Amino acid sequence: MLTQLFSRLNRFPIYLTFGSHELTDLEKEDLLSTVKHKQLPYTEILITKRERYMTVEVNQPTDLLQILAKTISLARNNGYYLIAFTDVLKFETRRVRRWLIKKERVMPVIDMTKPTTFFKTGFDFENVLIFSNETGFDALEKIEALFPEDEIER
Repeated sequence: MLTQLFSRLNRFPIYLTFGSHELTDLEKEDLLSTVKHKQLPYTEILITKRERYMTVEVNQPTDLLQILAKTISLARNNGYYLIAFTDVLKFETRRVRRWLIKKERVMPVIDMTKPTTFFKTGFDFENVLIFSNETGFDALEKIEALFPEDEIER
């Protein structure tokens, strides 16, 4: 469904951001090999000793399919996975309260001050949430037109 959606949109670059710390060593090696071979721009952000995120910029449909194939398991396994048309994700330190304890945590923050659209996967990849402030996504009918008929659940 995602590959059909992005093929119909034909809009690049696409930025895929995911928790690379959730990949096995072999999966990460395979991914980095593909990214470097295709000469795709990428960044890695180290949050803690164990928590690392990667953003890969993809400019071709075939490259998108390859990177999705190598990383989409993270979304299926409840990992952090974000797909965006602009590089809108930043990690910032924020003070949060959990129960009665306040502490600082590094959190993903999405900048929506400029027109952008991003897709966030739901729990166990049961759904894909679309967030947008662009006119191409301002009506449900416009979004539904992008999906194959058999993929729309009403």
